[in-house]
Amino acid sequence: MAALVLIIGVLFILSFAGWMLEKQDLVAEGLAKSKFPYVKYTNEELVSIYRDDLTMIKTTQSPEQTHKLFMFHLKAGEIDEAVECCFRRGDWDKYKEAFRVNKEKGVYDVMVEDLTEIKKHLLFDATAVYVFSATPEEGIEKVGGTVEFIKDRSGKWLIKSF
Repeated sequence: MAALVLIIGVLFILSFAGWMLEKQDLVAEGLAKSKFPYVKYTNEELVSIYRDDLTMIKTTQSPEQTHKLFMFHLKAGEIDEAVECCFRRGDWDKYKEAFRVNKEKGVYDVMVEDLTEIKKHLLFDATAVYVFSATPEEGIEKVGGTVEFIKDRSGKWLIKSF
């Protein structure tokens, strides 16, 4: 019985920690209130808070320029530089580790090849989605993937996820 209570307690703590991390990401992006329970802003609140600030920010580095710089560093094997130039600071550790794991598994070159060519899919004032083709395994047809970009307050487009 005590073991069951302990297991349930550990699962509760782990799920709460995951929830907190997700909420903190929203707070860091300015999409949720900074006080517990970290409620997401409504669209009306976001408009009143930011007043279309991001639409008024002049682009200083396009998604294509960010991608080109990112690929330059990836092809050179410069993982730290590739991540630090082109991703949001809060995501650096996650992506550095992912790229290192791909290198250890021997799939780094395939990943780089898959990400080399992207095509614009959606472009908004502060977010953009580009698509790429990837080969998951030998003998399987190429599949699609996406690269999401987000414009920061300096007008630079950064990679949000892929």
